[in-house]
Amino acid sequence: LYPKFRKYKLESLIERLNLAGVNSHMADDDIVATFELVKHCRASASDYLPKQKAFLQKAEVKTAIEELTFSYKECYQHTKNELYKVLDEEHPALITELIYADDVLTQKCEILRVDRFDLLLTFLREDVITDEEPNCLFSHLSNHLMDMSTYREADICDSSSMREKLFISTVHKAKGLEFDAVFLPGWEDGLFPHERALNEGGSNALEEERRLAYVALTRAKQKLYILTTMSRKVFGQWQNNQPSRFLNEIPPSCLQIISNTYQNYNRGYDGYQKRSNYNPKPKTSYDDYSYEPDEEYASSQKANYKGMRVYHPSFGKGTLMSVEDGDKCVVYFDNAGRKKIYASYLRKV
Repeated sequence: LYPKFRKYKLESLIERLNLAGVNSHMADDDIVATFELVKHCRASASDYLPKQKAFLQKAEVKTAIEELTFSYKECYQHTKNELYKVLDEEHPALITELIYADDVLTQKCEILRVDRFDLLLTFLREDVITDEEPNCLFSHLSNHLMDMSTYREADICDSSSMREKLFISTVHKAKGLEFDAVFLPGWEDGLFPHERALNEGGSNALEEERRLAYVALTRAKQKLYILTTMSRKVFGQWQNNQPSRFLNEIPPSCLQIISNTYQNYNRGYDGYQKRSNYNPKPKTSYDDYSYEPDEEYASSQKANYKGMRVYHPSFGKGTLMSVEDGDKCVVYFDNAGRKKIYASYLRKV
């Protein structure tokens, strides 16, 4: 329906199509937003059906369909002929047939090859197909087709056939996996928990982020490294960061805090002054561990700055109305309305 869109993520589609709903990464909100998107697409598609029928009647389209049908038929017929043959060769029959199908579909049907197809073949060869069963395509399909339809990415990544030692993944995709060592970057308020959960979602959104944090923490079997940064460039703007509040919920006996960066810094990363003789003492409580504020990038936290114009990367420009609890600013944004934002996330306009 919309082939020229640059992004097709739910959040982007909601904004671009002006649909009701919000992509808050909360299950209820995402279901409502997805329903609105499907409803919109169904209504829009009805206008395209006559055009699609007319398109399929064009001579060049009919020719392409015939070519694809012929290629698929060739692949199907080959598999049918090989179905009951017992092979003497070293490679399993299922692997041989998958390689053949991949060649036909990518060369004659112009279908893109499956990403890391070689890993899938290795997984089937070493972790699925056994030497005890006949080397026959029918036998392999009968024994493993049902299992193969339910395999997840986690099953392949956690298999003995995987030779890679480094996996980069989202927390959601890591569910069900465990690793000897896990590195979790970006544990700062505004990133994790997400800024939207802090300012808009309320206690339910924060609890959802907390459950996700638990998933991330429990992926490690032996060593867990949690990384934070004092400042980060977001949407072209430097912002100061406070360590994630979730760190305070980790038992002190399990936490060792080490910083290798001098805390008096200016102008973001370029101003970091590292000490070669700096040997930090491990800390066991995160409550007294915080970064000194960078006044050049943080809005003033004083109440007498009421009316000052400020900028936020997500909500745009707004007017500072008041400051609560020392660092929580009440801001009325021009396009987003009233929000409560930590001072460190605001820039003076």
